[in-house]
Amino acid sequence: MLGQDPGDLRRDQSRITGFLQECRALGSLRGFKYFEVFMRGREELVLIIPKNPENKHEKFTLMPPDVFSKSSMQEQLPQQQQPLPQTLLAECMPINPNDEELKKLRTKYTVLLITGYGRYKCPYIYNRTSDDVYPMSLESTDTWRRKDIPLWEMIKEVFIMITESCPTNPFKLDHTYLGSLPLEESVLLTGALLNFLQNLWIQAEPIKAFVDEVYEDIKLLQTRHLHVMHEYTNRNIHLNIAGTVAEDEEAVKN
Repeated sequence: MLGQDPGDLRRDQSRITGFLQECRALGSLRGFKYFEVFMRGREELVLIIPKNPENKHEKFTLMPPDVFSKSSMQEQLPQQQQPLPQTLLAECMPINPNDEELKKLRTKYTVLLITGYGRYKCPYIYNRTSDDVYPMSLESTDTWRRKDIPLWEMIKEVFIMITESCPTNPFKLDHTYLGSLPLEESVLLTGALLNFLQNLWIQAEPIKAFVDEVYEDIKLLQTRHLHVMHEYTNRNIHLNIAGTVAEDEEAVKN
């Protein structure tokens, strides 16, 4: 039989599709202490690792402005806690390795491109702040060709390779950032982060020190998620009651 088995082709395409689903799930998250991520198109995940965590860009909200316009809570927040105008990191972070702006960022950031191009049917990771135009040589991406390797393992290997002092848990959360979010965004983000960390915790179980730190973040995140859910529910109940009373008073006047 000439060429690759059609069954193998379908299986390869299914695997890279699954990998891209992992990328999209991670790319929608915020609140990590040591890195930032966002999707760039359908097949590219940008990973930004500040050489100093204080250099992170996360000083904005990703919640659409019209969400806040429907909430009276924004008006009650102090000026310093008001959500900043929406800024999309994907629009301001240069990715082309020949971009002069990207070259200027080398002292502060490492910018990586995690790809799942359909034509290659396997993941590749490029260091966009280096002069090397070829994918990084990683054990995790090589192993992926033979068996499934989760995205978080690839990111952990990248941290080991490019950081001078790799944190035990690269996925540690920035709880100060999470505590500064508007209520609506906090409800959604804490739930999504819980799902990601719980899956990671199950998959990484043999790596004890790593697992212990992830578990501590899970416990803190569960408490935060329950708190914001309770606050969000109570606020909506009060708003609904106030709306009903106003409607009744208007009906009486008429």
